[in-house]
Amino acid sequence: MGRQRLRLRDIPGVGERIYEKLVEYFGSEEKALEALLRGQVASVAEAVSSTRRAVRLVQQARGALGGYDPGEVVGTADAARLFEAVARLLAGHIASAPGRDLVSSLAPVPGRVEAEIERVLRKTRRLVEAASKVSGDAKAAVREALSRVEWPRRPRVHVERVVVVPRGQGDRLREILGSDVSGITIVEAESIDDVPEQGIVLAYMVDAAGRPGVVEIDRLDKYTVAPEAVLETLRQNMKLIESFARVYTVARSLVVEVSEAIGVKQATVDEIARLARDAQSVLERLEKGDIDPEYWHALTAVKSLESAVSDLEVWVNEEARRRLEERELRLSAAEFLRLIHSLEEGHLHIPDELLEIFEEISVEAEEKLAHMLGLGPEERELIRGVVEPRPQFPIEVQREPIERLRKHLERRISLSVYMFSREHARRLSRLVELLPTMAEILAWTDIALAASSFIEERRGSIAEVSRGFTGVGFTDAAEAGLLAAGVEVQPVSYVVGCTPYRPEGTNCERVVLLTGANSGGKTTLLKTIGEIVLAGQAGLPVLASRAWVGGFDRVYFISKPTGMLDAGGLEETLKKIAAIVEEAQRKRVLLLVDELEAITEAHAAARIVAAIASSIAESRDSVAVIVSHLAGEVVEAIPPELRARVRIDGIEARGLDENYNLIVDRSPRYNYLARSTPELIVTKLLRKSRRKSEREFFEKVLDLLSR
Repeated sequence: MGRQRLRLRDIPGVGERIYEKLVEYFGSEEKALEALLRGQVASVAEAVSSTRRAVRLVQQARGALGGYDPGEVVGTADAARLFEAVARLLAGHIASAPGRDLVSSLAPVPGRVEAEIERVLRKTRRLVEAASKVSGDAKAAVREALSRVEWPRRPRVHVERVVVVPRGQGDRLREILGSDVSGITIVEAESIDDVPEQGIVLAYMVDAAGRPGVVEIDRLDKYTVAPEAVLETLRQNMKLIESFARVYTVARSLVVEVSEAIGVKQATVDEIARLARDAQSVLERLEKGDIDPEYWHALTAVKSLESAVSDLEVWVNEEARRRLEERELRLSAAEFLRLIHSLEEGHLHIPDELLEIFEEISVEAEEKLAHMLGLGPEERELIRGVVEPRPQFPIEVQREPIERLRKHLERRISLSVYMFSREHARRLSRLVELLPTMAEILAWTDIALAASSFIEERRGSIAEVSRGFTGVGFTDAAEAGLLAAGVEVQPVSYVVGCTPYRPEGTNCERVVLLTGANSGGKTTLLKTIGEIVLAGQAGLPVLASRAWVGGFDRVYFISKPTGMLDAGGLEETLKKIAAIVEEAQRKRVLLLVDELEAITEAHAAARIVAAIASSIAESRDSVAVIVSHLAGEVVEAIPPELRARVRIDGIEARGLDENYNLIVDRSPRYNYLARSTPELIVTKLLRKSRRKSEREFFEKVLDLLSR
């Protein structure tokens, strides 16, 4: 199913409720689908309120696109843990959250979908090759920039303004704005006279003649009506934009090669870089207030307004008191008698000379405030009456003129920001559209560097996966769990089935009974086989210098039972194994079994293991590696005509070193029945024992084992 034909509802797990959440969050079905296919786990998790569900949806989307179920390769929980161990080890090399999200959303591709596996591996090889060309200093700079990368944010922007449109156009505009923009009042009217004056007023195809301050617009789109939404989206994604610009500057060839590997053309990459630099410049100007002189003037005045009002109030009261004190000293006897007489008559007569003081202060207060704020003639008109020209004490600054001025200045600021944003919004809206692509490029760049360092530091490689092989082989391999624990690992080379790696002593046997020393590494080898197959089919680097994988449809890892099972437990285990064996006749299955003989008494267990080995040997191309201490009994129980198809390999312990640790060659010997050598374990315990009673017991055990 091609991407152009894939629909959101085609993805397993996308029911009606999830569909609505995704569409509401991303704005459309197309954008939601792109987010899933890009692996935007964090954004999807925010939409559906669950990280685990988001990872699953991303995996299901990729699977639906590639024609497979992303969980179909992993047959057991133990097998799933093997894949998680490799992915977790690789994630430790990744710097960005989007990069880790992408790795967490990857899954093994079933071998039957050969084209998809080849596509995934081809991409991984290109990524690693691109990263290997980057110098050490450049890698360090790129990783530092990548550490700040986040998936794109979709802010809800509040923009207060009135948009006047002809009747019948309101619903259209609401649909255009969507849920990303709030605060816009849409008025359907034939004339601007029907609209109250409120902030910025935009008029679209409506007569605005005679209404000052109204901005006439000739387009009804988001970039014209709410251009601030574009710049705000870019502002909130500035870490992503800056990181891309930095990575592009330091390692352009890496970015281009990674982009081409994931299907993004070089022209688009260069366009993103150009727009990213442009956005940085525009937002820097906005941050500094470098918009226009009127904006800077209005912004400065608004910021200074309250402190200027406070200073003015102090000044007018001090000045009035000073002038009144001066006036009081000059008051003549006649003037003083008139003042007393007016008080006795019940009405206050203020001398004209005193009234002049308050009138002068009123005029001077307006001049002083205008000077402090740098107001022009039009703005000075707005503060008329800021101090009333009448006697009063204390003198109060009137709030109405102040608020009138504030409203005017804020409208001026908003208008400047609007005009500035509108000038750049349409051009930079292209960058908003490309933000997910930008994040995806950086996430895969991160994975490219991580895979390259993983291969270099862990001595790994990219596996060769082909249905032309019928098994798995590798050289100098390690197990992820041991590496993660910091354990010193002895590299292992091994093969089961038919691959280009055919060491002496092997003959394409697809069923192996693995024998050998206790604690010799048999379980570790099983895990290594499973990890290489699962990681290789997911397109991840494998922990081996070379690896060949036969493209399995299903991988089962059955870990060692903790003890003998009761009747119910044994029944369930046998039913599970029967289903696996039946599936192995129809599909290419890899079965890894660790000491199954613990489920029941040894004689019966050997025959159960023999039945499993025989069934897999009879299949066309399924493979099994079974750890067993009963290999001899198992082979005897296998029908003679099938015994040649079953190989016994052994991991042999040669003794103990000076610290009483087992000396083991972790790579098995082919066609070799190795002993479990419990006497070496007892010898180790004996030499480390400090109590006499313990030593006597271990000596007795060792004596019996040596007979």
